[in-house]
Amino acid sequence: GNDSAAADDYGRYLARKGDYPVFAAAAAIGQGYAYEGLKQWSDAQRAFDEALSLMDKKDPRYYEAAFELGFSYEQGGNRTEALKYYEMVADNAAGRLRERGRIAAAGLR
Repeated sequence: GNDSAAADDYGRYLARKGDYPVFAAAAAIGQGYAYEGLKQWSDAQRAFDEALSLMDKKDPRYYEAAFELGFSYEQGGNRTEALKYYEMVADNAAGRLRERGRIAAAGLR
């Protein structure tokens, strides 16, 4: 796919998120993935951070977005912030995602 076009499309949607708030977190997550594909780490961080702000921790997507936020911090060179989010995932997520968080956190310690 075209990550640049996707990031723009999600951005246009998020500009109107008040019209469709139920989908806003999904759009922010999608935009974060698009920015990761473009290696635009600070933009990915903003998108995943927005996604977290739009979701309750009980939302099954919450810790996936937190993991990706950690990944974008790691790729952007901020290991301290990355570790914070990886540890959050390791401590709170379930199943394979919890294990991914543990492995990623261990790699930064």
